[in-house]
Amino acid sequence: MIGFLVNQLGKIKTFQGFIFAGTFILSISWFADGLIGVIGFLLKGWFWGAIALLSVIPPVVVFWIYKNIYKKPTYETALFISALLTIALTFILPVLKLYLNWEIDSTIPIIQLFLSLGIFTSSWLYIKELDINISIKKVEPKDVRGLVMFLSYWKEIPKSLSNDLLEFKKPDDFHKHRGGPWEMQLRLIEKYSDTLKFVYVIGSNSSKEQISIFKEIVKHFFPNIEVIEHYEAIDFEELDKNIDALKKAFENLREKGLKDKQIIIDTTGGQKIQSIAGAFYSSTYDRYFAYVSTNTKDVKVFDVIMGEGER
Repeated sequence: MIGFLVNQLGKIKTFQGFIFAGTFILSISWFADGLIGVIGFLLKGWFWGAIALLSVIPPVVVFWIYKNIYKKPTYETALFISALLTIALTFILPVLKLYLNWEIDSTIPIIQLFLSLGIFTSSWLYIKELDINISIKKVEPKDVRGLVMFLSYWKEIPKSLSNDLLEFKKPDDFHKHRGGPWEMQLRLIEKYSDTLKFVYVIGSNSSKEQISIFKEIVKHFFPNIEVIEHYEAIDFEELDKNIDALKKAFENLREKGLKDKQIIIDTTGGQKIQSIAGAFYSSTYDRYFAYVSTNTKDVKVFDVIMGEGER
């Protein structure tokens, strides 16, 4: 769940979302400062230690109220109000100290620990009950500079393919006369050939040796595009291996100066496992996956959007 929150942080666009995110970040700092201060109180004696220990009561009360009295909508409102209170106190406390000569240094750690524990407890309760809704939106990226592809195995590849390439000037003509399983990959490359710089190709245990042939075909029709070969063959049946290969592909393309939103994962090649891996990995903010229809030949690019479902 933490990974989901981190990945989706870039999609926070509402005022309430910014308040929650800012409060959570602020609470991390407040918790550390408050905890150190409270430990100092504990070392001073039982009186200050007792006062410090009182700071754990509010989160317990919040938990009890949440479990026994309030419904979720009321709880969500209470969390929002407490978030606003935390941010407000961040500015109010220094003002009180400066202009009213209020000696609050001794109480600030308790206030910090009090609020940070309350926010953490409230956030945990909220996330614990959160129902994640996944939707897929069709998009039209404008600046595509990298494609990541899983290469299918060509069972009956023509032996004279290198010489045959000289006969064709367009990928479409090549598809009609030579066929093969790479038609959709070439159509995707052709669609973005005006901006495309790199094609990262991942091969299976059987198709890895054919990447050099695929590279030759791409170079013939798109001489300005660089084909990058994944360093090892992977088992297309192992989902974790596919996801790890996608991770390596993005790392490689980032080193070449590309941003995630400039990279598209092609889920047409390979098997269903590759489609699952591509869709899953692109669920992070600003990542897209593409599918080329075998019926209409249309290129479709999707953005996986995660949000809060029905509660």
